[in-house]
Amino acid sequence: MFATAFGHLNDAAEIEHARGVFDSVIRARIAIRATAELHDSWIQQALGWLSVAGRPRHRSGDLDIEGQVAVFSLSADGDSLGQWRAYGGLAPLAIGFHRTALGHVERATLAKCVYTQEEASAAFDSIADQLIYELETNQLMTTSLQSRFYAVAATIKHPSFREEREWRLITDRFWPRAMKLRSTDSRVVPYVELRFVEAGAGDNAPLPLVRSISAIRVGPGRHDGMTFDALQRVLEGDGIVVDRSEIPFRSLS
Repeated sequence: MFATAFGHLNDAAEIEHARGVFDSVIRARIAIRATAELHDSWIQQALGWLSVAGRPRHRSGDLDIEGQVAVFSLSADGDSLGQWRAYGGLAPLAIGFHRTALGHVERATLAKCVYTQEEASAAFDSIADQLIYELETNQLMTTSLQSRFYAVAATIKHPSFREEREWRLITDRFWPRAMKLRSTDSRVVPYVELRFVEAGAGDNAPLPLVRSISAIRVGPGRHDGMTFDALQRVLEGDGIVVDRSEIPFRSLS
């Protein structure tokens, strides 16, 4: 499984949407907490901090500043017409994972994405509180806070995508040079490989991928019957449920 560097997802505007949400949150906090004399200065400092938060800087020598988180996207909806159209390709499959397995992915945490302004603002509460504290104590720009901002921002999606019902595996920060590169139709994308590990096993013993998968749904396609038959024959002995989408192939046209 490949987790893509957050700044290189298909929707490059995600991080800017998250910054916009945080901008509203921190301005509201400053309006309450700052004196009239400090208000403009705090706004200027906060916006300066926000302009670099979540933007990895090279050759800093600091993993909190230079490191990148990576994202592996999932959905709570295993049979969505919109997602078959957007991501399915010619032989679409939806792979379902055991929830317990998703809780044991090395160096990654499972998180539910949020879509409303209220949910997104609440997700930034603790970071806004810490930023206000740093403004009050004149110690702004601590790198650990920037690292936390990046991880929270990766869970915030624009409301127009709410039908995707997305969850994400969000990794720890990686040095850019520790990431691998893959080619797409239009660009080169940095990524890291994710690994399931055995719960309670020593030395992070790997969990075979086949034991992490609970089900595979064959999406609507020209040869979906043949795909279903092939998967069922091979996987029926592994306890993986194979079924077919209820959406007819003609719906994709």
